[in-house]
Amino acid sequence: MRTNPTPARFRTMKEYRVNITNRHGTPIGHKCRIQVSLGNPRYEGEKLASLIKWCGKRYDTTEIILSDTLQRHNRNTPHLWWDALRSNGEEWIERNGLTDQNIIKWDGLLNRPDYSETWLDIYRCVNELPELKRELGKTAKFFADKNGVPQRQCTAFLLEEMTAFQLLFKDPADDIYAGSWITPLLEKLPKCKNFHCISVDFERKKLQLAA
Repeated sequence: MRTNPTPARFRTMKEYRVNITNRHGTPIGHKCRIQVSLGNPRYEGEKLASLIKWCGKRYDTTEIILSDTLQRHNRNTPHLWWDALRSNGEEWIERNGLTDQNIIKWDGLLNRPDYSETWLDIYRCVNELPELKRELGKTAKFFADKNGVPQRQCTAFLLEEMTAFQLLFKDPADDIYAGSWITPLLEKLPKCKNFHCISVDFERKKLQLAA
């Protein structure tokens, strides 16, 4: 039985071809997770619909991981953005013709009973493993310079994201992201093993009208 989200909108004459740009790890094959970065235009409208359709043809099960409240770290005064980003996430679901079925919201990951213990374990690893600490600092600085936010917020973002990924990777699936993965960082986590990440991009295509 296939369980895949089905967007109710965007039945247009324009679609996008999904191209794999990079892979890491061994494919799982039967299940995938689309990692949605809220606010990224690659996860809107026709591009999102094309990606969901692409996954539906290849996997029995497609889940969407909606990183809505994670984005608070990219705002000034992150603690004030919880409610607004939750609302933005709900609006994203409605705007793209989806339902809550097969969607895991970021708060759902933060509220897992094993989240706090996993975060503390990763934090200890960062302080005990020089290579991991250097890679975290390097990656945080890259995003701080790119997004114009303090590096400490980017560090908090990455620690939270690494924790969520380590929890998600316990359930084998092909994790799909329209962009670049932080694999150099994930590879240095002692307990982050056997994950498969796929980077994709989009190319516009024209559909042929039936005669």
